[in-house]
Amino acid sequence: MSRMTETLYSRSLPCEPQPARRARPVRPARSVLRCPAAARGGDWLSVGLIVLSLSLLSATTLQAQVTQSFIEPFETIDVAAADAGIVRELLVREGQHVSQGDVIARLDTLVLEATRKLAKLRASSTARIEAARVDVKLKERQKQKLSLVLANGHANSNEIEKAEAEYDAAVAALKLAEEETAINLVEVERIDAEIERRMVRSPVDGVVTRLHQRVGEYLPLSEPVLATVVRLDQLRVKFYITTEMAEQLKPGASLTVVVGPKSEELPAQLDFLSPVTDADSGTVRIEVLIDNAGGQLRSGIPCRLKLP
Repeated sequence: MSRMTETLYSRSLPCEPQPARRARPVRPARSVLRCPAAARGGDWLSVGLIVLSLSLLSATTLQAQVTQSFIEPFETIDVAAADAGIVRELLVREGQHVSQGDVIARLDTLVLEATRKLAKLRASSTARIEAARVDVKLKERQKQKLSLVLANGHANSNEIEKAEAEYDAAVAALKLAEEETAINLVEVERIDAEIERRMVRSPVDGVVTRLHQRVGEYLPLSEPVLATVVRLDQLRVKFYITTEMAEQLKPGASLTVVVGPKSEELPAQLDFLSPVTDADSGTVRIEVLIDNAGGQLRSGIPCRLKLP
C-alpha cells in the first residue's frame, strides 16, 4: 500500500472517543466595599501624601518655634550730633553711667562764642535809646514853643508843621532803637541755640557702650553718630511662638523666663505681640520685658521662655 493510500485510509477511520472535560465551577463574585474617594485609581496614594504633608507641616512649625533667646537692652540708641563740626571735648568714657540730659561731648563753638559776645554787647548797649529819648524831648519842647508863638501870632503854620514832623521823626528813631535792642537780644538767644546744638546730650538714663569719635576728629553730617547709649533698667527678649500659643496671649500678660546657667526663673511682662504670623515659619514674634532696676542682670546672657 502506498503512503498516500495509508494516509487516506487513516483519515477515513472513525475518531477515538476523547474523555469529557470537567466544567470549572463558577466562583461567586466577591463584594468589595470601596471608599468613594478611593474608587478611582491612585486615590489612596493621594490621601496618604496629604496626611504626610500635614504631619510634616505641623512638625516644621514646631521646629521653627524659638523659645530660647538672649537678653537685650531695653533700648539701644545711637546718639548723634545735630550739626557737623570738630569734637572739642568728650565728657564721658565707655562704660560710664549717664543721666538723661547729661552732656556727652561738645563740638567746637569758638566762632559762635565770639559772635555771641558781640551780640550781647549790642543788646546791652542803651546809648542809642538814651540819645533818641533826649532828641524826642528836645523836639517836643521846640514844638511846644512854636505853638505858643503861633498862638500869639508871631509864627506861621509851616514852622509848626516842620516842628511836628521833626518830633514825629524823633519818636520813630526812638522806637527803631528799642526794636534794634530787642533784635540783638533775640540774636543772642539764636546763638545760644546754635551753641546748644553742638552739645551732644544723652536722651535717656543708661550706659555709654561705645564712643565713635575722639577729640579733634571731624564729625560730618553724613555720619553724625558720636556715641551709643543703652538703657538697662529694663531688659528685652524676643521669642517666636506658634500661632496657637499666640492666640492665648494678650499684651501685658505675665510670663516666666528662665535665665542663665542656673536656670533662675524671673517674672516677665509681654510688651509686644505681633499681629502677623510669618508665612514661612508659621510663628509669631513676641517681646517680653524683664525688670532690671537693680542692675543684677547682664545683657547678652541666654534665656528661654517657660511654656505653660
